Amino acid sequence: MRKQQAKPQNTTAALAEKAGAPVMTPAEARKVDESEPAAFQYNPESLQMAYDLTVKSYDLAERRLDVVEKRLQDTLAFGVTATLAAITILAGKKAHYDALPFRAACLFFAIAIVVGLFTRLHGSLEMLQPSDLYKQYLGINSIDFRSKLVYWGGEAFTLNQRMILKKSRLTVLCTICFLLEFILLVWWAA
Repeated sequence: MRKQQAKPQNTTAALAEKAGAPVMTPAEARKVDESEPAAFQYNPESLQMAYDLTVKSYDLAERRLDVVEKRLQDTLAFGVTATLAAITILAGKKAHYDALPFRAACLFFAIAIVVGLFTRLHGSLEMLQPSDLYKQYLGINSIDFRSKLVYWGGEAFTLNQRMILKKSRLTVLCTICFLLEFILLVWWAA
């Protein structure tokens, strides 16, 4: 019985698999390059511009992810602090802790915390790994290298945008749960 190897994460092969593209060995990649029609040539200036934009797209994705994660962290910190303060202040009104609004508020608080923790712990940027570049692409000419980097950078950009959008939506869900919790706490104290 053969041992199964763990699939690599955040590698060019993993990106290809996620994108549904065939994974090629360097030899297969060279064959594909050789099979292209001779009339097809990259414009060096546009390839350089595309290459530069691809490299900058990683910085853009990283900044967007940082903004979403900061917003989530701020939401969690404010929500927990405000919840503890509200319960402390409102408890002086002799409200019953077994009341339905209080229990529902606790449920929304728990949902917000679970969603927030899940969002913080899952999802990372898809990046091209230097080891993959070393193993597969150092033997090809600079024009082919840049064209392949533009292609894989585009695949990574699409996956990163999906992940950032998912984290952003989960952050909004977390915020809505905290808002509903505060409304229920005010109702509980009234």
